[in-house]
Amino acid sequence: MRGAVSPSRPFLAAALHRALHAPVLVITAGNREAERFCDEAAFWLPRTERVLLFPSREILPFEPLSPEPGIAAVRMATLD
Repeated sequence: MRGAVSPSRPFLAAALHRALHAPVLVITAGNREAERFCDEAAFWLPRTERVLLFPSREILPFEPLSPEPGIAAVRMATLD
């Protein structure tokens, strides 16, 4: 969606999904932007369609920590 005005991107993603009848992957700068994008894209889709969020791990890949169990569960549910 390069070149599209920021507020129109959720509408364009929803329209692309409806036209292709296929999932659309959108990558945002961060979790806050992703949550807002999901909310706005869901507005443009029928209630029978779902917008799924794949949250970041919130830890760097090289840190010896595991992601929070809640975040891991949401990530797994999104992939399912």
